[in-house]
Amino acid sequence: MFLLGIDTSTRKGILCLGKDGRVIAIEPLSERLTSEHILPALDSLLKKNGSKVKDLKGIVVSSGPGSFTGLRIGVSLAKSLTYAMKIPLVGISTLDVLALSPPLKGIVCPLLKAYGDEYYAQFYERRGENFKRLSEPLFLSLEKIIRERENLTPEKATFVLKEEEAEEIKKTGEPFFILRESLPVASALLKLGEKRIKEGKKDLPSHLVPLYISSPSFKKTSERINIRQMRKEDIAAVSEIERVSFPNPWPAHAFLVELEKRDFAYYWVMEYQNRLVGYAGYWRIGDEAHLVNLAIHPSFRRKGLGERLMRFILEHIRDQGLTMVTLEVRQSNIAAQKLYEKLGFQKIAIRPHYYNTEDAIIYWKKM
Repeated sequence: MFLLGIDTSTRKGILCLGKDGRVIAIEPLSERLTSEHILPALDSLLKKNGSKVKDLKGIVVSSGPGSFTGLRIGVSLAKSLTYAMKIPLVGISTLDVLALSPPLKGIVCPLLKAYGDEYYAQFYERRGENFKRLSEPLFLSLEKIIRERENLTPEKATFVLKEEEAEEIKKTGEPFFILRESLPVASALLKLGEKRIKEGKKDLPSHLVPLYISSPSFKKTSERINIRQMRKEDIAAVSEIERVSFPNPWPAHAFLVELEKRDFAYYWVMEYQNRLVGYAGYWRIGDEAHLVNLAIHPSFRRKGLGERLMRFILEHIRDQGLTMVTLEVRQSNIAAQKLYEKLGFQKIAIRPHYYNTEDAIIYWKKM
């Protein structure tokens, strides 16, 4: 099986080609990766191997945790190729790729630095070609990660990290580590991807969502912000925000119905300082997105959270390859109108009495 591997989750990204479990070509990517760089790099990779895009039988892409810009570019390329060529797509956790890269064995824990003093991490047990996950993905300080290892197993772990983080792990007394830059990640990425494709576990492009190490424009490490997909257990908190935000709020069961509309409705929540404070959702209609909901709890407004959530949604819409976004806003909601206009939306029409007695302004934005 002839596969393209894409790993842009870390600073030194790669494109690679594999066939029947073997890596046959690798193209390093610029540390200052942009959308303009990745297509010439792909062209160069294929030419080195005497191949063409149409020869590819599948795409394997690292899905994070990782760099916001890098992941967005890599995952967007993977989705575009998959849509155009109608070939399988598989997203692989960056932690899996690092942990399963040779020559690692025994207890392995890749570390990816997040913001503040916290890391993304996960513990694995490797015995030859076989492995099992000893923990769920973790988001903890280094001290707590070490404590987690002590709870899981008495065996020492080999930590996978960047060179500049080595001193931090030495201070903990953990004796084993390996530098991330020295690992042949292409081999693990392609093997994991080929296995998933052969097992029929491919991803729908619309459901493959990267896990970013921090949300877009994240600045203040003291303000813990997490944006993730909405789950059923979030509906009570979301309904309360809906109730205190709008004169005609949706009932709770309406959100439950929305979450069941896979491939059509996409909903996200924002957690701030360990509390669910906002949510947003859009419908995918053809090649357009229609923003349905966006609200921040009144107690947490005027902190830039609504703008941050909206920018995240726009990035997700862009990653889906959609061409336009539309939305309606109450004529009296001046704050929302200012936000949308700041983000490049344009007024195109008035919809009379859309909100019972109040008109709606229709906005649109070309992606």
